[in-house]
Amino acid sequence: MMPVNQIFSERLAAARKMKRMSMDALADAVGVSKNAISKYEKGSMLPNSSVLINLCEALGMSVDYFFRGKMVDLGHIEFRKRARLGKMAIKSIHEHIKEFAERYIEVEKILGIPSPVALARYGVSCFGDAVGAAMKLREAWRLGSDGIVGLINLLESKGIKVIEIDSEPDFDGVSGLIDEKYYFIAVNRNYNPERKRFTLAHELGHLVLEINSGLDKEKICHSFANEFLLPSEVFKAIMGDRRHDISLNELRTIQRDYGISVDAQMMKARSLDIISENRFASFHKKKNFSASFKVNVESSVFPPENCGRFEALVYMALAKELISMSKAAALLSQSLEEVRKGLQLV
Repeated sequence: MMPVNQIFSERLAAARKMKRMSMDALADAVGVSKNAISKYEKGSMLPNSSVLINLCEALGMSVDYFFRGKMVDLGHIEFRKRARLGKMAIKSIHEHIKEFAERYIEVEKILGIPSPVALARYGVSCFGDAVGAAMKLREAWRLGSDGIVGLINLLESKGIKVIEIDSEPDFDGVSGLIDEKYYFIAVNRNYNPERKRFTLAHELGHLVLEINSGLDKEKICHSFANEFLLPSEVFKAIMGDRRHDISLNELRTIQRDYGISVDAQMMKARSLDIISENRFASFHKKKNFSASFKVNVESSVFPPENCGRFEALVYMALAKELISMSKAAALLSQSLEEVRKGLQLV
């Protein structure tokens, strides 16, 4: 078992990164020296009770957080290359994922839920293989050709933890393994439903595809996501084999049924040679020169989807009297009053 000072030091550093605070800023907020913060994070000194309370208030964490035990491990995860997503933002997102994941895993262990089985893997040596892999996965999961209404629910039913992160627009999503056995996909909570769904499907691609070196992984996962959400066979049956003009109303109808954006549909139409390269280029030209057209194209029409499994599991554990009200509050990062209101036994 890790020494208390080591547990505290790791968690303090993680909480500070989540808040994107420097040591100087945290020291000022708490009323101690930067040297004291440094010693806390090195594990050479523990704060007294009053300083601990101040740390909790400054970082928005409960006392329970700082002494939960060893933190989960994400290993190496690759963020999409975005010039404006700085190191501090990446560290913050990384620690948010870890903090939420450990609460998620803890409640699953309390309820005796087993670790998920390994996901199937599909080799990819070209873009066509990515499309084929999407269809194979749809077949394996028995999705048929229908639209996927509840993508988040589907992913979580397959053992993938979906974690929504409040972040700036430069963060799309990221995926990987927690403690080398729990799959996760983290996505920007602030995206509209279509973009969130495409990002989730894109990150699913990163989890299930074994992509040959030399290929553009992001473009491969884009192709996988597009096919997973909207099979080519279905799209061609609706659109036809060859088109010169397409109405926005047609694309809107598909968007409502399949939760895939107009932009992604036009990309699919081009990849399937339903429209020409010139027609595809003129679509983007119109978007660039007409603000009203751009707004219409990019507006959302699909119902929002949010994660609910974790919260449901916590309330299940509470209803089964496997955890106390205070433990539920700690797991949910809510007040006791919020948990009492949310319980509503029937």
